This record gives sequence, structure tokens and C-alpha cells, in this order.
Amino acid sequence: MKIGIPVLIVLTGDTVVITTRNFYALYHIVYNEGNKMFMRNDSVFINGQPDSICVVSQPYYYMLGDNRENSADSRVFGYVPESVIVGRMSLVLLSVNTKRRLISMVRWDRFFKRIE
Repeated sequence: MKIGIPVLIVLTGDTVVITTRNFYALYHIVYNEGNKMFMRNDSVFINGQPDSICVVSQPYYYMLGDNRENSADSRVFGYVPESVIVGRMSLVLLSVNTKRRLISMVRWDRFFKRIE
């Protein structure tokens, strides 16, 4: 059984409290908000001052990879600011189940299925 980690949803105007537990998950958000952040002796510092609060000025998204080899997503590079997103998924191009035999690998019921 896989145990997932909770995903924090960050909206414009939210105040996020950075702790030692969520420091690395929120690092990119604080950086993209124009701040520098580091941790020393279990204390969080923002712009050189002991602080653990950041107000978010734009929406951030948790991006998921395509579940293929060498796929990276927000578990690797953190939350993505809305200002850098250039598109949206609209349909499944190909879906395969690699555990099946070659002839039945393609999941035809998902082939070119629209994503809403």
C-alpha cells in the first residue's frame, strides 16, 4: 500500500506558515514571491529575518507528471506559479498498460479521450 502526502492548495491572498515540515514544499512559493528563505537550527528565516509567514500574491498549482519513465512533477520542482503556465491538457493521446501483453497494451477506451 502506498501512502500519499497531503497536497496544500495555495490561493491568491493566502497566508502560508512555513515550518520545518513544509519548508521544502513551500520553498519555491516563497522564492517566486521575491523572497529568500533558509532554515537554521529548526528556525525559518525569510530575507535574513526570523519569520515563518508569507502572503501569496498569485495562484500556484501542483502539477502532475505523465507517469512515464523520467517524468518530473511538483514532487520534484515544487508548486508552479500561474504566470508561467502556457497551456492545458485537453486529451489523452495514448494510454498503455505495460503489464499486459503487447497485443492488448493499448487502452483503447482512453485513446483520444477528452480531459475536462
